Amino acid sequence: MKYIIGLLAMLLPILSAAQIQQKNIEPFYIGDRIPDLPLKGIINFKDSTATLSSFGDKLLILDFWNIHCTSCIQIFPLEDSLQGMFPEDVQFILVTNDSRQKVEQFFQKYNAVQKKQLGLPVIIEDRLLSSLFRFRYIPHYVWIAPNGLIIAESSDYFITKENIANTLKPIRAEEARLKGNKYADFNLHIQKPDKEFLQLISSLND
Repeated sequence: MKYIIGLLAMLLPILSAAQIQQKNIEPFYIGDRIPDLPLKGIINFKDSTATLSSFGDKLLILDFWNIHCTSCIQIFPLEDSLQGMFPEDVQFILVTNDSRQKVEQFFQKYNAVQKKQLGLPVIIEDRLLSSLFRFRYIPHYVWIAPNGLIIAESSDYFITKENIANTLKPIRAEEARLKGNKYADFNLHIQKPDKEFLQLISSLND
């Protein structure tokens, strides 16, 4: 009996920590503000690690895909073109849980067929971002304002020049309105995550 009580006493802190972690790692939804997440396993970018703010004060569009998704791949040229149209205002980021080897092999073939290199950063072997957002089908897009506000989640149907331009208008208008305001930094820029949140997501990002 004493052995059982002792064993339970040792297990309770472990179970409690696991329950707390499970409880606090919850998905983000439209209307939430996401913090400046650490990103790992990036290819086709100047660094292999970054944060969301590394891409500047832009409208971020996360594109969840994988190498077996034909409809995902078919829209890459459009995304690449839109990136060129809005270089200072928009950043597409491709996100996949496929391995580095598979993704690199895929893009070797893809770039050869397209006769040009895709100019978008790609996060590979992802566990973090796909755990922080909930979706059933790919491609799935998460639209994040420069201050971290999640303003939309959509299918590929909404990835158009017109939708991007219309999304940028209120963002830039708000930036102009708040310019010089004492709270402008908080309202206009993505904020650093607190230590508790970083601890919670560290296991997902390792």
